[in-house]
Amino acid sequence: MTTGHTIPMNSLSFAAARSVLDTAIAKATDMGFAVCVTVCDPAGEPIISGRMNGAARMSAGIAANKAYTVASFLGLPTNLWWGAIESQPALVQWPNPHPAACGLRRWRANASEW
Repeated sequence: MTTGHTIPMNSLSFAAARSVLDTAIAKATDMGFAVCVTVCDPAGEPIISGRMNGAARMSAGIAANKAYTVASFLGLPTNLWWGAIESQPALVQWPNPHPAACGLRRWRANASEW
């Protein structure tokens, strides 16, 4: 419901965002990966971020960019982008791709799984 010039927006509480972060870290641990995780609000602003011991330093920025990108595109996970952009050469062969696009290229090379 809108009132005046505002639009209400649902967001995760800090506790819920922490639970998402903890669940992602636990899954990565089970899989033997060291990752960075960012959980953001619907506007793409980080609520909480974490970098596991051994995770690449630059992957913290990539995690934040991917979280922002997912929020910006109404929840579409970056691993589902390929179907939306594969027929757009300007996006697929962008000379300096966004980190999410690098993931798309990796996914395209291994199309059977992310």
